[in-house]
Amino acid sequence: MIKVPLPSGKLYVMSQKTKKWAISLETANLDDVYKSLFPEINLLNEIDKSLHTIVINTTDICNLDCIYCIRADQRVSPQNISVDVLVATLRNGISYASKNKRRVTIQFHGGEATFRLNEIITALNYIDRKDLDNWLTLRIQTNGTRINDDFLSFIKEFNVEVGISLDGPPEINDELRTTINGEGTSNTIENGIIKLKESVKDVRLSCLVVLSKRNIEHPEAVLNYLSNYGFKDIALIPMLSIGNAISKGQNIVPNTEEMVEPIKKFFDLWIEKLKAGQRFRIPIFQAMIWNLMAVNADKKTWPTNCGTGVNMIMVEENGDVYPCSAVEHVPHFKMGNILTENVEDILNSSTALNFQARITNNVEDCQTCPVQSMCGGGCPGNSFIRYHDLYKKDPNCTFWMNLSIHIINKISNDPAILQLIPSEGGRT
Repeated sequence: MIKVPLPSGKLYVMSQKTKKWAISLETANLDDVYKSLFPEINLLNEIDKSLHTIVINTTDICNLDCIYCIRADQRVSPQNISVDVLVATLRNGISYASKNKRRVTIQFHGGEATFRLNEIITALNYIDRKDLDNWLTLRIQTNGTRINDDFLSFIKEFNVEVGISLDGPPEINDELRTTINGEGTSNTIENGIIKLKESVKDVRLSCLVVLSKRNIEHPEAVLNYLSNYGFKDIALIPMLSIGNAISKGQNIVPNTEEMVEPIKKFFDLWIEKLKAGQRFRIPIFQAMIWNLMAVNADKKTWPTNCGTGVNMIMVEENGDVYPCSAVEHVPHFKMGNILTENVEDILNSSTALNFQARITNNVEDCQTCPVQSMCGGGCPGNSFIRYHDLYKKDPNCTFWMNLSIHIINKISNDPAILQLIPSEGGRT
């Protein structure tokens, strides 16, 4: 039994074997307290190993030069996806989804995916519309600077969800996300969002925010600005020390300690906004709360917040498949090729099985962690970048630990907040 005093004065206890937990005022006879709450204490939980998302890198080309771009090196000799690879990926997604009776999200990514809009449309027109509607959820991630009439027609025709990359209000965003000439992008993005919302009724908008030293110091300004645009999802992604971040942005990569207090503030602000009636998801928080609740309810938990290599795979321009962007183009992480292999075989490749086996029971120092079910051992990509070893604990462990305890403490003080958490989705 693992025991952790909470700031609220209550006690959090967790079974190391089953990961089930309880919050109690009692400090004595914890075993009795725990077993009375959970009679089936010996029932082990499962990990969700189903495929949720296929990310397609459509191109290395981009019209921006963001200070933290992880694909900047690829722009030297940019690759572009073909219609054949797009069609093969779409058909594989439909095949997997129909066999497993669950929808799969196809996310068009880049570079800047709008540079391959014609190829994406051509590929979609090769697919039976009923199959698209029944089995696939389509999303496109864009920097928001190329929202034109062709883009709007594409969104309307294929009912595509739109993700905008935006790091906060102009005074923050324009320092981080600039054109190749160093100009700010906020004005163009804001106009694009307005045009999109005016032209496409009920468009599902999400936002991807890269957390750097420039915006983690201003959580209230960032969240107020973004929530006012009506985003349904606001994904908070810590900046990685790869690509442009090494050559241009090393001074704004936040260390673990610097991220702890701001991420707690982001969580508290989110709860405040949910209480005020603003309904939007922050997937990093939602996934952690889901995992916390799932272990007690004997539901399947997610292996990591993003599900990299297990619930999510990434298809490169030539059809090669990798677990995520942190390990793309690393030869021994290649999972297969979408042109020659089906999704089932790719998910049973040695690389996929290696990621599936990266559960907290097998990660260094995670076995005795009281909040291991919430983060799933953190980001395997971070572990590889820092240590070249998936099975080392995430170097941002302190971040995950402090955030988890903060969430548990908030729940212990106000259990009603669980009723506010949006029930749909939950992943980045």
